[in-house]
Amino acid sequence: MVRFKNRYLLTQIVYKDWRSSSAHVSANQVHEAISESLALNFGDFGVGANGTLNVKRFSEKSKDLCIIRCPRDNMRMVWGAITFVSNISGVSLSFNVLHVAGTLKQCKLNAKDQLREMLKGVECDTESSEDELSASSESVENIESPEADSHLDK
Repeated sequence: MVRFKNRYLLTQIVYKDWRSSSAHVSANQVHEAISESLALNFGDFGVGANGTLNVKRFSEKSKDLCIIRCPRDNMRMVWGAITFVSNISGVSLSFNVLHVAGTLKQCKLNAKDQLREMLKGVECDTESSEDELSASSESVENIESPEADSHLDK
C-alpha cells in the first residue's frame, strides 16, 4: 500500500479593503476559490491532481489564518493557484503563504508562533493580549487531524 504524502500550507488571508475584514469567508468558500483557480490556470489536470485538497480555517479577529493540505507532488501548483485568488464572494483579498510543513503538527506549531508574533505588534495591555493569545492557541489546537477527513483521500 502506498502512503499519500501531503504538504500543509499555513496561509494568512489579507483583505485589500479594511472594511471587508469584518466579512469573514468560510473554509468551504476558500476551498471552492482554490479549486476554481486550479481549473482556470491548470485545467482538468490541476483539478484532478489535487482532488485531496482540504482547507482548515481558524480566525481570530484580524488574523485570518488557514491551513491548506495538498499532495506533496503538487504543492507548487496549489501555491500558484492560491496566488491567483483575488476575490471570494465579492470580498477583495489575497493570500500570504507563511509556512510550508510536512506534518500538521509542525504547521500548528508555526501557526502559534505566527499568532504570537502578530500579537507582539498589537498595542494593548498585557492581560488582554495574553487572553487573545490563549484563545488563538485554543483555536489552533482545535484543528482536526487529516485522518478525520480520510474519506476525501479515496
